[in-house]
Amino acid sequence: MIEFLRTFSDDQLAIGGCVLALLAGGLLAQLAYALGPEGRKHRQSRSARILPAPQPLRHAEDRAA
Repeated sequence: MIEFLRTFSDDQLAIGGCVLALLAGGLLAQLAYALGPEGRKHRQSRSARILPAPQPLRHAEDRAA
């Protein structure tokens, strides 16, 4: 493994480290969102909502005097 890393220059290793750090940070942020309270709110809002049954229209002549 050490021999493989010696094939890259210092700049290439630095760029690779930055890319890995960004990917790790993005993964951590995604997990924090999915497991946190905002993720739970999002999952609940996507679930099927129960709507009340429609009420029949009441016309003026149907009302009690």
